[in-house]
Amino acid sequence: MKIINKILLTIVFFSFFIPKNSISGVPIRVRPYVAHKHTHSSYHRSHHVSKHGHIYRGRNGHIYRTNTKQVNSKIESIQKKDLPPEAIEVINNIQKNKPHPYLKDGSIFGNYEGKLPAQEKGYYKEYTVKTPRVDNNRGERRIVKGNKGELYYTDNHYQTFKEVRYSK
Repeated sequence: MKIINKILLTIVFFSFFIPKNSISGVPIRVRPYVAHKHTHSSYHRSHHVSKHGHIYRGRNGHIYRTNTKQVNSKIESIQKKDLPPEAIEVINNIQKNKPHPYLKDGSIFGNYEGKLPAQEKGYYKEYTVKTPRVDNNRGERRIVKGNKGELYYTDNHYQTFKEVRYSK
């Protein structure tokens, strides 16, 4: 009987440390962060969109919320001819519907940080721009394409973007 009482006391004691919904008192299932071999942050996020924005679990296990509004109100522009030759080649391949060398090319870019104008999920697609002297991964350079044809270039893995313009 003493053993059963100890077990019950232990269960009751530790149940206070289980995260619960503040309204219903129902335990919340918290998914622990699991390290993957991938370094791209979208592999580490489980997210959903609510009326308040994107809610996702960051790489450190903390939960974050982003606004659905654009965070960076001013996006610089760059002429297509001023891009690196590898970026121009990727843009030409996108426009000609040619195949792309990387598996993730053409996949959905979530815009979780809100650096691009806010759009519905699936609006943006990402494409890798080959980086010289980087062989074992995709590097930091990307082209992001919107459904209406707008193109954005980043050379620092989505920290900043430049809208690609065509000279007339």
